[in-house]
Amino acid sequence: MAVIHAIALFEVMWINLGGKNKYY
Repeated sequence: MAVIHAIALFEVMWINLGGKNKYY
């Protein structure tokens, strides 16, 4: 389930960057 982990990390990074509006 490495893909799910990668997506989760990507979401956290995106939120940290301030991209809440752009989800994927």
